[in-house]
Amino acid sequence: MQDKWYLNTYSIVLFFVVGAAIATSSLFLLLIPQSSEIIRLAEWRMLRAQSFKTEVNLQYHGTRDEIGQLGVVKRERQDLNLDLRGVLLRHEEGTDGDFDFRALFGSRDPIVVAGEYSRADREDYLVLTELPDNLGGVNVGFFRGRTLRVDFDDLLPSTNLPFVGGTDRLDQYDRAYLLSEARQMPFLRVEEKLKNEIMRGAEVHHYKVMPEKLYLREFIVLAEQLRQDRELTGRERIAWDTFFTHVTPLSSEIWIGSGDYYIHRLRLQFGYDNGEREGIVTLTAEFSEFNQPQVIEKPSAGQFDEAAAYLESIIGGLAAHLPMAKAGSARKVEQGASSLGELAESDDGGKAADDDDDGLPAFLEIFYGADVLNPDTDGDGLRDGYEVDTGWSPTGPWRLFDFTFGAFD
Repeated sequence: MQDKWYLNTYSIVLFFVVGAAIATSSLFLLLIPQSSEIIRLAEWRMLRAQSFKTEVNLQYHGTRDEIGQLGVVKRERQDLNLDLRGVLLRHEEGTDGDFDFRALFGSRDPIVVAGEYSRADREDYLVLTELPDNLGGVNVGFFRGRTLRVDFDDLLPSTNLPFVGGTDRLDQYDRAYLLSEARQMPFLRVEEKLKNEIMRGAEVHHYKVMPEKLYLREFIVLAEQLRQDRELTGRERIAWDTFFTHVTPLSSEIWIGSGDYYIHRLRLQFGYDNGEREGIVTLTAEFSEFNQPQVIEKPSAGQFDEAAAYLESIIGGLAAHLPMAKAGSARKVEQGASSLGELAESDDGGKAADDDDDGLPAFLEIFYGADVLNPDTDGDGLRDGYEVDTGWSPTGPWRLFDFTFGAFD
């Protein structure tokens, strides 16, 4: 009887000990972030990071159909490679940054555009160190090596390019709302937990993930509505829906610090196929030095040129002729950039000179390679100003804003 009592007591104690162990283990497991929770936590932490360094590589490899001689369809290769590296710094009034960039367009004899971009105290500066003399029908060679200040806060509201300017162009309330929505949207879905790796001396979790296209689309539509301060039109929504119909998320990877739960590396892949063009976009981003003090210096007075008139002309045309941009938003620029020389200086009380009266100021005639004394430089029966406004080059039968002469139209 006494042995039975000890046995029963032992069983009860064992039951409670095992039960307590199971309960404690279960609670402990609940407190340890699972795969999807780690990614949500990493997304949340990245959106709250005040500063970090980044290295980004964007590649597009694909083909498109082109009608050749005798109507034969041939496949043309397309390539784009963009490298961006620098530092991003967030503060109450927006985001500052300092980046070096280098872009290569085309598979054979690629066009190279490289330079530096910085944003400090709500002012934007651009230095182009490498670029061809002519780019898409625009004489851009005289920009080479200059430090240009561009007032995007005034310039971008006149355009309707999707995402131009990003969240810096939103007020603080819309920006806060957009960030709160981003923190709740699971943009990535875990497919597989891979073996942990060592990155920059620290252990990181490694996952195979899949981008969630639906959440990406909804977030982009929300951001566009906030940026434009209105509901998107039916035409605009159809354009976004059509675009995402052609996009297929592909298996991707993410590396998250096991100690700090920041995203240290992200590689996303998407396929695109609209029946005429198909290819793969790969975005690889490295992040480091989170929340460390960063200083972004801006040029002092007299060390930069104003380039607003030139870039406004380009961006206005892009806004009218890129997909998903509002038609008819291109605007002729009548005010010149005062410090880029006498080309842009006014001679009639504020309006830039237009010697041949073709609707294109003289400084933009030279900018686009047109003849300042010939209202129809290429002799096609259309005035130079009209051609620029409608997105065609005044010097030949090609799209003015096709910067790769057909490779990415």
